[in-house]
Amino acid sequence: MNNKEKQYPEHIIKYAEALEGMFEKYDIQLQDNATFYKGVTNAEMLDILSNVKNVNGKQLYKLVTFKNVSLYKDLAQSFADEVSGWVFIIKARKGSRMFPLTSFSEYPEQGEFMIQNGLHFEIDNIDVDKRIVDIYLLSKDAR
Repeated sequence: MNNKEKQYPEHIIKYAEALEGMFEKYDIQLQDNATFYKGVTNAEMLDILSNVKNVNGKQLYKLVTFKNVSLYKDLAQSFADEVSGWVFIIKARKGSRMFPLTSFSEYPEQGEFMIQNGLHFEIDNIDVDKRIVDIYLLSKDAR
């Protein structure tokens, strides 16, 4: 399913709007450069690849929903192994629009962060054999 066609329940839309408002009101940003990890299913990987745009020689994908990521590669790898999926290695620069979920999480030891929707990923490399994707997190207006 193309990510532009997805329909979400009203309560999910309200949560997303509240999160977006929080990002804007408090100008939440990373304080330093950091690397994050995300395990994704094959279906999510196919959705991303089908929505990648070539912009000025860069392979860009725009997040249309909020995404959580982890500071810990082993957690992402464990999820990817469980679903025969992929691991994203996400390099985020200081100032990236994301915040820690540790205070809100049932599992604070997972080191989760929430990435603001609307940001762009630049796909740097896809290693098909290892099922690893290297990504740079960009701003909302990446071109």
